[in-house]
Amino acid sequence: MKLLFVALDSRVKRYGIMSLSAFLKKDKRHQVFLEEYTDFNTLKSRFDEISPDFVAYSCMSGEYNKAREINRQLKSKVKPFVSLWGGPHPTYSQEIINDEGVDAVCVGEGEGALLELCDRWQGGRRQYDIKNWLFKVDGRIIKNPLRPLIDINTLPVPDFNIFKSGKKEYVDVYVTRGCYFNCTYCFNHRWKELYNNFANPIRTLSIERAMEVLKYVKTEFADKIKYICFHDDTLPIKDKNWITAFSQAYREHIGIPFYINMYPTMADEENLGLLKQAGLFKVNFAMESGNEYIRQEVLGRKMSNEKILKAAEILHRHRLLVSIQNITCLPREDFRKTRETFELNIKCRPHIAAISKFVPFPGIKLTELAIKDNHLKRGEFEDKIPDDYHWRSLLNFKDKKDKCRMEYMVNLFTLGVAFPFLKPLIYLMVKAPDWPIIKRFYAHIDNQAWSVITHQDFDQTMRTLHRKNESIRLFFKIISRVIFAREKTEAGG
Repeated sequence: MKLLFVALDSRVKRYGIMSLSAFLKKDKRHQVFLEEYTDFNTLKSRFDEISPDFVAYSCMSGEYNKAREINRQLKSKVKPFVSLWGGPHPTYSQEIINDEGVDAVCVGEGEGALLELCDRWQGGRRQYDIKNWLFKVDGRIIKNPLRPLIDINTLPVPDFNIFKSGKKEYVDVYVTRGCYFNCTYCFNHRWKELYNNFANPIRTLSIERAMEVLKYVKTEFADKIKYICFHDDTLPIKDKNWITAFSQAYREHIGIPFYINMYPTMADEENLGLLKQAGLFKVNFAMESGNEYIRQEVLGRKMSNEKILKAAEILHRHRLLVSIQNITCLPREDFRKTRETFELNIKCRPHIAAISKFVPFPGIKLTELAIKDNHLKRGEFEDKIPDDYHWRSLLNFKDKKDKCRMEYMVNLFTLGVAFPFLKPLIYLMVKAPDWPIIKRFYAHIDNQAWSVITHQDFDQTMRTLHRKNESIRLFFKIISRVIFAREKTEAGG
């Protein structure tokens, strides 16, 4: 069978597609292709060249409407094919099986399910009793049960080379699947409910298997990358034995600088020391809100401001680059609470501080709270979900001026945390009227701050860590770009 993946965002190298591709290619009975979508005519030409049996889309919620339209056009222009849908949005919004052009939806993990589908449909057969799949057949829906979660140590090395465009100075790697936590703005609580709250939410590669994947990355990309990004929700830093063995093996066999994500309460002096010796240079953690009520009761992140400050202190003590994520425009938030987020970030002294606007994914707890509190109306926002966390807030707030201040703070946040002496000026700037020209100017400031600070390359990161006066240089670089740069900016509302 021939299967064509369509990747909607060429900026993001989807690890799920890499894993599915490797799993099918290992079997050697099926052919796998990928089109990184740029325009419809290019996709159609690729389809005509390959003549695939399946076209597969892996979708986040903000991508679904675009994917559905692309699929609709493709269905009307080429020979018949079966459209396959997987990823977070199809898993948690299974009702898309009723949409025009959607033929089958994969719920949950896809490796075994996709291979079995290809095997059992080989030679023109169509069998519909395949676990994890929903099928639409002659207008009726066939829903099958879930198969057990896979042992990730049995998976082949992901197909890192299936993505061709936009080669970067780093490679994304995962050594786990799952998350310990149940944040209300994330799909992880839905995942656990889907699999009946299975006992161990984290599945971790063995040290031997992790090294096999990392040795492949080192061999394949050694002359192209400067660091490895472990994009796991939370590296298994709670498992001291695993961290100890991993750090030693990584130092001996890999030796490439790397960065990780970490839940603040998991900051551990000994484990971070081991990881630093192995090559850790950057840690990203999510504060999300500086207001304890919002963070603990609304977002479900049960940690105090004191714990967050302690985590930042430990990271600074190990001379690691500290990156903090935040969210605003949340249910039950007002500008005063957003201001607390800004102030707590400044106290943490991060090298990078980013903030986004809450995106209401269907079915998650925080979206349901937003509907309950009349920030959203069910049935009116689902088709408007953006594919970016930064520019648009779909929530309605009674105090329009307050919402405007929260949105202006998003534009000025990264700059203000990096250079706290600007704080009085920023508190004046957020009081500006809700005018398009001001939105465009603040978005321009935002773009330059993100470009210089948030999206800094590896070499700049190292300079930031080791040069005392680097922040002064960055400040004047941003100011000069704000004054002289002329590129277009997107002002969100």
